[in-house]
Amino acid sequence: MTFQSAHWSPVVTLIGCVLLPLVGYGQTIELPDLLAIEAPDEATALPIDDPAVIDLLIDQASAGSAELSVSVVGGDDELIIGSNQVTWTAEEPPGNVVATRTEFVYLLRHGQTPVATSRGPVGNGPGYSTAGNHGANVVRDRDGGIHVA
Repeated sequence: MTFQSAHWSPVVTLIGCVLLPLVGYGQTIELPDLLAIEAPDEATALPIDDPAVIDLLIDQASAGSAELSVSVVGGDDELIIGSNQVTWTAEEPPGNVVATRTEFVYLLRHGQTPVATSRGPVGNGPGYSTAGNHGANVVRDRDGGIHVA
């Protein structure tokens, strides 16, 4: 008994459309702990190709030998003041996506310096990060010095 290609077409379509998206990428994208940038001067937005953005989002991130690119979710080509969802894509070789990761990146107004972040285990919810000794502690002493713990 022989099978003609017409018999295999539904099987190949099933595998390609249903099963392959369930296979996870083997590559991971590592990001810096602090995903925040202070805007220069009175800027309210930074283009995604601004040197400060590239430094944080590309140069400080890694995906092994894969090439990284970033995009702002929603199709914008800039970060605006506040939170921005950004997707990192790792390709190796170029054109072959081996990993993606989406996180929030914060653009802070000029004068608001990012100092630290706190990430609790996902299963514990956001309240875990604000519990005692799980967040950044910033104080100014009598002489005006800033201390971060």
